[in-house]
Amino acid sequence: MNARLALAEVLREDLQRQDAAQWTARHGTTWQILTRDILPRFSPAQRAAAQQRQPHLMLDLLEGPTQWS
Repeated sequence: MNARLALAEVLREDLQRQDAAQWTARHGTTWQILTRDILPRFSPAQRAAAQQRQPHLMLDLLEGPTQWS
């Protein structure tokens, strides 16, 4: 749960820095799955508790490897 909330927050922050069309092309499907299918499964109390313990996530991890060794 913690990682899911952290991902939602990172995606929200990224939307503030990018053009909406580019953000939607890159993260729109992930956002829909996260906000419509995953997060609603948790109660408000569970979300509030998880909010207190969010890990730090780097959005670059969603992009996958950029170079192969």
